[in-house]
Amino acid sequence: MPTQLLSTLHRSLIAFSALALGLGPRAQVLAQHQVTEADLHHHQADWERLLVLRAAGRGNTQRASREFPGT
Repeated sequence: MPTQLLSTLHRSLIAFSALALGLGPRAQVLAQHQVTEADLHHHQADWERLLVLRAAGRGNTQRASREFPGT
């Protein structure tokens, strides 16, 4: 799917996922998903919320903190 069809929020969440998975250098991941550091900063709370929901679904809240790639 072309990235221009996705909102900045969605592209940022995908970039956060790619960073958490170690799918490339940070600059490359951001360029690939057409987001900036400012975009990641703006959507960081959304990413953290997803991690908490994911961890709660697994019954493991500590995993969320380990998976957060930081900014």
